[in-house]
Amino acid sequence: MSKTKKTFIYRAFISMLCVLASCSSDDSGSNDKHSSPSTATVSLGCTGLQRNVAKGGTIEIPDLECNNGRTATDEIWYGIPDGNWEVDPNTNATSYVISVTATCGSVELLDVPCGKVNVTAAAGGSSSSRGGSSSSGTAVTLTCTGLKQSVAKGGTIAMPTLTCSNDVYASEETWTGLGSGGWIVNTNTSATSYTISVSANCGSVRKTGVSCGTIAVTEAGSSSSTGGGSSSSRGSSSSAGSSSSWDRIITCTFSKGTYAVGEDVLAPAIKCFEADGITPYTTSEPGRGNANFTVASGGGSLANPTAWRTASGVTTFNTPGTRTIAVSNVTCGSHQQRAATCTPSLNITAPTYMLTCVDVASSGTAGISIPKPAVTCTGSNGTTSTPVATSLTWNSTPTLNWDTPTAGQYTGVTVSTTAGDCASKTATCGGTLTVGAAPVTYTLSCGDVPTTGTVGTEITPPTVTCTGSDGTTSNVTTGLVWADAPTWANPVEATTYSTIKVTTTAGNCAGKPAASCGGTLTVGAAPVTYTLSCGAVPATGTVGTPITPPTVTCTGSDGTTSNVTTGLVWADAPTWATPEEGSYSAIKVSTNTTAGNCASKSAVPCSGGPLVVAPTSSGD
Repeated sequence: MSKTKKTFIYRAFISMLCVLASCSSDDSGSNDKHSSPSTATVSLGCTGLQRNVAKGGTIEIPDLECNNGRTATDEIWYGIPDGNWEVDPNTNATSYVISVTATCGSVELLDVPCGKVNVTAAAGGSSSSRGGSSSSGTAVTLTCTGLKQSVAKGGTIAMPTLTCSNDVYASEETWTGLGSGGWIVNTNTSATSYTISVSANCGSVRKTGVSCGTIAVTEAGSSSSTGGGSSSSRGSSSSAGSSSSWDRIITCTFSKGTYAVGEDVLAPAIKCFEADGITPYTTSEPGRGNANFTVASGGGSLANPTAWRTASGVTTFNTPGTRTIAVSNVTCGSHQQRAATCTPSLNITAPTYMLTCVDVASSGTAGISIPKPAVTCTGSNGTTSTPVATSLTWNSTPTLNWDTPTAGQYTGVTVSTTAGDCASKTATCGGTLTVGAAPVTYTLSCGDVPTTGTVGTEITPPTVTCTGSDGTTSNVTTGLVWADAPTWANPVEATTYSTIKVTTTAGNCAGKPAASCGGTLTVGAAPVTYTLSCGAVPATGTVGTPITPPTVTCTGSDGTTSNVTTGLVWADAPTWATPEEGSYSAIKVSTNTTAGNCASKSAVPCSGGPLVVAPTSSGD
């Protein structure tokens, strides 16, 4: 299917959609086919269209480029010959005004102008391609013609005409030699002339430093036969012979005129019109990728002079005052560059500031620090800052100590500052703060330990106390767990304890950290005790003959043993040296004070017996 037929089908489809969706015209009266919400940030460029084509020749398809990095797709071309890109040898057309619609990713862009191709008599086919040299094989050249001889201060320099020798339209122009106002001459400029040159693309060839000439700057109100002074944006035909039907003008409009210092100023809207200034050339955003925005009057400079090269860009002003902004180097159809003064003038005012405070916390606990609400100083220019905390003064009913609050309810919290842009400002913090009583906390403590103890003898442990933050105190006697301590009821080791600690599993202090007990406990060894014992008595004895008494032993608790031979006191026993006749069956022994370790021991029975002492046999 030819592109012409595709164009017809597409336009029929658009017409059908408009019937279904009740399409309406914009304020200018032209059909608005540019409703995509993304066209403010995404643009499509059409470059490299050749200027002339011979009858019977072929027009080379121009280059399309999306500024979002996507490849242009779904192209539909307008204004091409009926024979597609091939020109009928018998055509009566003298030119073709070509534009295109295409999709850049998910964004559809409509009616992007490419330019006009003039139809010449058949002379060997089409004109040269858009390569690096012309059909004759010579190098591509760029010429800049039509620069006026003079311009008055405050006027607009009519942009010269650029011509590429390879019959394509110049694109990506970069102009040098203009004043700070760009194509609009500052009313207070001290320059007497501008020597202007340009760099541009001729298809794939970049030409640099091409001279356009010098234009004299005259005083405001003067005029010149050559069109100097306040020339409109190329409203008249140039000396290079460009047709007045190709002249375009632009408007540059800010959404509002008053901003605060530092406030974001959105890029002005730029529109492209036919030479009458009424008929829109296209409702698409004209090319502003190389636009030059300057302060034409009012002094100062833009914080970011390139930010407005996208329709969504913003910049700021750092000082108050009224400024008039000028724009130049805007593409308005067929890559013709335009300039304009932006309206309204911008009134940059000093910002005003307001101190604000968020709501206070709803609750807190006595004795526990409460975070102060955030305080912000906000300017009418959108800037925000937080004042230095040490420069803030807080008030409330009753007075609140944020670090160690007391229980109660606090209302009417306000804050003021003596520092920064909001100095002497006061803000009210919303909400009511209720501070509850602090919960009772408990601490375990241990008294001093005894200084001495004895192995085997019960030792009274130190007093253990549980004290509440409300002042209550109680002794802890159950659930105690001791560390580095003796067995209090029956200490078994003679040693020194200096790091005795205690915890408890009972009461309010259960699980609290171990408490250290004061002092040092020294447990000494137990004293040695002694036991008196008596061995076996003899079974018989003879009257008058000495009898050896049973052995008496003194045994110590430390395991030592000794026989006791002095201090013995016998009971129910014979006189061992001169025994008398009889039977002795309950012999016992005790000691007096001279019996050594077993002195003064009570009587103990002797084993064995009875002892029978008989007389001597007769006849002896």
